[in-house]
Amino acid sequence: MKGLRLLALLFALCLLAGCLKETTPPRINDPASQAGNNNLLATDGNPLRHDVIKQRYGSVTAFSELFKKGFFWIETFSEYLAFLDEYDIAIGNAGIKSYDKKFFASHGLMLMFVAETSGSHQINIGGLYEDETDGLTLVIDRKLPPVGTCDMAYYKFVIAYEKPERKYDEVCLKVVNTFYQELKGLEINDEASIQAAAEYLAENKDEIVDIELRALFLEEGPFDKESNERNVEKYGLNRLNGTLSVMETEPWVKITFASADDVDLDLLLEIAGVDDLIRLSLYIYWGHVETEKNRVSKTETNALPDDSVNKPGSDANDEPEDDPDDIPDNTPVNPGTGLDYEAFQKCHYSYINSLKDSDFFRIDTYQDYLDFVSAHDISSHYPKINDYDADFFTVSGLIIFYKMEPSGSITLEVEGLYQDDNGDLAIVINRNVPFVCDDAEAYHLFALEYVKPDQSAEGTYVIYESSYINIKTFPLKTAADKNAVSAFLAEHEDEIIDIVLTARFLETPREDELDVRGMKYYYYNQRNVEKYGLSRVKASIQMNGIVQSVCLTYLFTEDLDLDLLLEIAGIDDLIELTLDILYDYSKISISHYPFASDEELEDPEPDNETEEGRKLPVRFRGLAWPYSVPLKDGMKRIDTYQDYLDFVSANGQIILYNESFFETNGLVIYSYIEPSGSNSHIIQGVYLDDNNNMTIRVHRYVPMIGTCDIRTLKTVIEYEKPENGINNITIKFINTHEAQKYFELTSSEAVAETKEFVDRKRSVINNVTASMSFSGNPDLERLAQVKAELYVASNFAYANLTFSSLDDLDFDLLWEIATTDAGISKLSVSVYFRFTMILYVPVN
Repeated sequence: MKGLRLLALLFALCLLAGCLKETTPPRINDPASQAGNNNLLATDGNPLRHDVIKQRYGSVTAFSELFKKGFFWIETFSEYLAFLDEYDIAIGNAGIKSYDKKFFASHGLMLMFVAETSGSHQINIGGLYEDETDGLTLVIDRKLPPVGTCDMAYYKFVIAYEKPERKYDEVCLKVVNTFYQELKGLEINDEASIQAAAEYLAENKDEIVDIELRALFLEEGPFDKESNERNVEKYGLNRLNGTLSVMETEPWVKITFASADDVDLDLLLEIAGVDDLIRLSLYIYWGHVETEKNRVSKTETNALPDDSVNKPGSDANDEPEDDPDDIPDNTPVNPGTGLDYEAFQKCHYSYINSLKDSDFFRIDTYQDYLDFVSAHDISSHYPKINDYDADFFTVSGLIIFYKMEPSGSITLEVEGLYQDDNGDLAIVINRNVPFVCDDAEAYHLFALEYVKPDQSAEGTYVIYESSYINIKTFPLKTAADKNAVSAFLAEHEDEIIDIVLTARFLETPREDELDVRGMKYYYYNQRNVEKYGLSRVKASIQMNGIVQSVCLTYLFTEDLDLDLLLEIAGIDDLIELTLDILYDYSKISISHYPFASDEELEDPEPDNETEEGRKLPVRFRGLAWPYSVPLKDGMKRIDTYQDYLDFVSANGQIILYNESFFETNGLVIYSYIEPSGSNSHIIQGVYLDDNNNMTIRVHRYVPMIGTCDIRTLKTVIEYEKPENGINNITIKFINTHEAQKYFELTSSEAVAETKEFVDRKRSVINNVTASMSFSGNPDLERLAQVKAELYVASNFAYANLTFSSLDDLDFDLLWEIATTDAGISKLSVSVYFRFTMILYVPVN
């Protein structure tokens, strides 16, 4: 929120966000393929051959100077290397690292990261041109509807282009903003409707900004994309001069016209008259277009650090004077060199029994494959598992693994497969945790086919990059509310992501201002915006026609005028203001080697001698200002005084040691972000084995339901160096999770399955409950015979049984009652159990 305002005028943005994922340089397409169909983007310039990679995100995926700055222009390999060096921490494992000297000999890159204040806004690259007046020009096309959703939308654009012959020192960012103001819907079914459409198009031609035709198919039977495509042929919709979009799950298609001149009304009437199983609707949007331009110089967009731009006697745009061959084409950057792979992913909502002996399998040889398929039948989950042969494994490998998530709302996506500097394989998974999650546990199965690298790979590990965002809501009515917001903003000054104001109107709408076309409260909300003077608020307003409220999104924290908001809230009692602050975004990267998963594992306090070795005496020291100082290096090993100086240079003076300390002692900087304050996190001890490998043993307990707050853990572990030194330092996380398994007892087979699960999990079960739904009057006296605490809901036809001991759980009695009592319509059992996963994280 405190970043540079370079692009604020252009995009009306409040944050700049995204993450680079591309793993290979994009191919350069013909510029005609980039032109689109909007005549508003026409230019007299010379189009350059370019390719655009666009990606949308539902939340901010990083927070650093990279995303605050928003626009980068990279034309040389030295600029590219400096960009990686300066922003590597911010962009994480970015596919942008795959470009080399050969690419920059003839091509350049433009990188743009933008955040739209509403997910309803559309933003695209309209073209890249050499313009006679504006020079090198990048056209950005934005479309803004009159009513938008209150969510933010984040976009990343990677524009790879062929360099023109002329050298440019600046680029013109030309933003074409199309503001939709009204929508006219016309049914096309007879001569009268055609005449009405023709008159409307003629009268409003100069104000029309978009026209689309929707063709709804009314035939009976199942529909899908193929059936829609057949109907396109049947009715001749492909004869229309527009861009066709075919729906995949709904029985209709859309044709978007570039201008009113492209609408052939006679042809539309012909299509509408083919039969009665098609309905045509013409949607005409009119409004106005505003074009903004901003010239950005090379030094403003250059990714080089400030102290290396335009040094005296040098040009920041020049290549280095030393031999460019000394610069490697593929500079290794963790997690390493990207490998070619194909990924399969499927989410299941039940435990994958065929993989219960392990969660991770790396299959390198045909014999490994035969051993795997003989022991595990996953063909119903991954049908291709039966298609591999010996030839495949001569050049390729296969990795199969799965991850249990406590909620199906948590999404996982393979970001890439790499070979790191040590030769090990690293799988990077992006993990996104939304604000609100359902409680249905999910099992994500992954299968990765990959081309074996030239260097043999010994180990394999997974990096889960998890994204979390907190939200804090404040009412705004009194001076005390203002003080609470001010104190919160001061405390979290560097952690604020978004600020959204919601104004809820309580006045009863008048009948004459209700719109029955879908946006019922649009004019009502518009009147209240004027009544309360909400236009005075320095924020982007989103009119909502569905409910009696509007949302306003702030571009910058300093635009928040709390005194003005209190003035508005005090006008009368028919308005309520609330402020939502999104803050403390965290990105956690946990790498773990193929881990052992033992559902029966309990974790008592370890002894002085464990499998990790003998316990070392250590000292724990707190960091100076541990919660306000970010650790750029995360987990860090400090063996020497020079290591200490390097750490302080990168992170600030948050630890204090002298040179003599490191003659006999060493440090581990321990930093971990718990996604919930409900999670237990205990460092149980530090151990050293016979090979001088150190293990830091940590136990985490993750309850099934946790709070939404984030807890930061930071400490310094001091230890005395052993006589022979220390080889590797590894953190062993023993993660105990709570989970729930739901069984609906509809048959004797389902009862047997439930009993088998309870018997198998007996040692790790926390609790068991039975639920019953009533369709009549159940025999409560008979239910009281069950050895459980009985709760009967007073307002619902529902009862719950909680068992204090598994020995009291009598499935035969429950099944007998459920099948003989006519008042019981449904019986289900929920088993709450825990399982343990062991993860290993190396400390560098």
